[in-house]
Amino acid sequence: MDIRADYTATEADLAEAIRNHTTRRPVRRWLLTGFWVLVGLFGLLGPWVVTVIAVTGLALIWATPALHRKIVLMTARRFSGPTVVRITGEGLDYAVGATRHEVPWASVTRVTDNPVAWAVASNLKTTARVPVGATVLKAGLTPEQQAEFAAFLAADSRLAGKVHGPVGTQFA
Repeated sequence: MDIRADYTATEADLAEAIRNHTTRRPVRRWLLTGFWVLVGLFGLLGPWVVTVIAVTGLALIWATPALHRKIVLMTARRFSGPTVVRITGEGLDYAVGATRHEVPWASVTRVTDNPVAWAVASNLKTTARVPVGATVLKAGLTPEQQAEFAAFLAADSRLAGKVHGPVGTQFA
């Protein structure tokens, strides 16, 4: 297998891909909110410090999505531009701007598939001790290349149990 794709990744495409990789758990958020409201009510009956802690917890729960959006946009801005992706049986070569990463399949810890992109995470570190990963936009690949890559992800023994999303369930 040797897939090569040259495309221009826009900030909007990357932000959408990153948003699709994160899980949304509204029930958990409302349960946490209810917990902190109860803690705050308990604090009104007793020590005021508990109420302050509860209000801080509520503020963190409801401010997190806005902070997450800001981080997503900053990340998308950094990795937007002309992108070259080469997928082989040995690994993934990913280059955007002056940044180039080679990710061997043996180092991959997780591949997340969503309708917009594949996110590949590995245990390799850059010189700045940041984990190496790549977001491969599906729009940059032809349908044949997408099918070939999906089949590879489902069949490769090095990636067994590491693929999450439609690819893992589609070929299981």
